Amino acid sequence: MKILGKAITYLSNTLVKLEAGSKLDPKKEYHIKGFVVTGILVKSRSNTAGLKFSMVFEQDSGINNILTNFENLKDTKAVKSGAWCKMKGYENSFRQYEVQDLYESDKEFKELFDGHVDTEYSKLLSTLDVNLAKDDLESSLTLVDEDEGIYQSKEDDKYYSYNDEDELVEIEVVEE
Repeated sequence: MKILGKAITYLSNTLVKLEAGSKLDPKKEYHIKGFVVTGILVKSRSNTAGLKFSMVFEQDSGINNILTNFENLKDTKAVKSGAWCKMKGYENSFRQYEVQDLYESDKEFKELFDGHVDTEYSKLLSTLDVNLAKDDLESSLTLVDEDEGIYQSKEDDKYYSYNDEDELVEIEVVEE
């Protein structure tokens, strides 16, 4: 297949490559028929290219959000997996195929699980404001105080400045 031109690749903000991975046996792991999909962030104007993530695809119903999150929690070591799994903060061990039922029936498990998902995904996924390249500042921020290096967002009127690690962070500005 020959692709003419590079406009789509150049103009897109995000390109993701999806690869079908290992098949899931209905008698093993999650007790579903499907496979694990690996996603790779090929291009992103707001995040790190090359970031990999997993998704669990069920042939009956498509992407399973709970099992996808669980798969990524295993990858980030928030859950230790093996014959029995252990999640940080949850005292009981469980099998992988029990995750969905536990999530739906055990309030403590659900809250811990969701907390780990929020924490781990926020580490993996940065926001546009934090990872904004200096060259792109004029497109989403306006320099309002050159001496102090303070920028104002055109979208939400929040203020930003570079910290000691040269990262753009939100700051509080008191107007006099």
